[in-house]
Amino acid sequence: MSYQVVPLQLDEHRDALLRLWRRNFKGMWMDDCADRRASWLYEENPFGPTRTWLAVETRTDEAIGCSSVFPTHRYIRGRVVRVGIPIDFAVEPRHRTAGAALALQGALTRESRRAGFECLIGKPNRKAFPILNQVGYRPIGQSTEWVKVLEPSEKIDVRPTTWYTEEILNSADERFDELWKTASTQCQNVGEKTAVYLNWRYFGFTEMGYHLYCLVHREDQRLAGYIVYSRMETGAFIAELFSDDLIGGGVEELLLRFACCMQMDGREWIALSYLGAPSLADRVTQLGFARRNRLHTLLAYVDAECDADLRDQIFDVGNSLVFGGEMDLF
Repeated sequence: MSYQVVPLQLDEHRDALLRLWRRNFKGMWMDDCADRRASWLYEENPFGPTRTWLAVETRTDEAIGCSSVFPTHRYIRGRVVRVGIPIDFAVEPRHRTAGAALALQGALTRESRRAGFECLIGKPNRKAFPILNQVGYRPIGQSTEWVKVLEPSEKIDVRPTTWYTEEILNSADERFDELWKTASTQCQNVGEKTAVYLNWRYFGFTEMGYHLYCLVHREDQRLAGYIVYSRMETGAFIAELFSDDLIGGGVEELLLRFACCMQMDGREWIALSYLGAPSLADRVTQLGFARRNRLHTLLAYVDAECDADLRDQIFDVGNSLVFGGEMDLF
């Protein structure tokens, strides 16, 4: 069989794309909300539309595979870098051994620079690894999952304080922009966390069910830190977090108070996935989080025209801050 790979035109190919999604991706949100998800993903991202390529069987002119990249920004040593996050990679089962997958991923990497991306960073499943290796991806490192069990009979030791108040929100406001503006310099390699981006990523497609847990300075109502989380059946997963004191005790305060809040809500555990500076992993260990055996490898494709200094910084795990929610669109 032979294939051609074509850029998606949403008006023309929308039905074909939704058919591929529904046949190859599981989840109620895909069965019932695929059309709404397409609008959110393609038309509402503040950093620009998602780019998608379709694999088309030349004999039948049928779309038999797809792969997408959505844009985001990372701040790397003060430089704004436009990064593409690969998502929604699918090939119909009867075509999975005939080169369609390799053709799709080759198109994504070849066209990434022209599409405005300085690099692609993704968290593929293991079946995709051989294909991505062939088209030039390299490993950045392994994202580790951490879990803290919330025993109902064990009260979490949170110090009484008059310094903070707590809020649960369903959208980010101007305080998130102020926190990002003042605290982003703590990190040498971090994804943008402005209010407009957080609201698109976590609250624009409400079917994903995210919430914001916030610590607020009581004295002046400044935002001290926040956690983006989703409730599971028995626990809560932390998609990402940020604080005005990532280096000092701010993260401990934020995580402990969030754990106490979730315990009072009847949750049995909280979990997060993280890749980056070892100091944060040390802190979560001290707070009673246990490392799970589930590891996820992050890969990056960097175009040959990318300057050498930026290339090195993209692979510098020790100065990075990457949470699980930044790499997935569930």
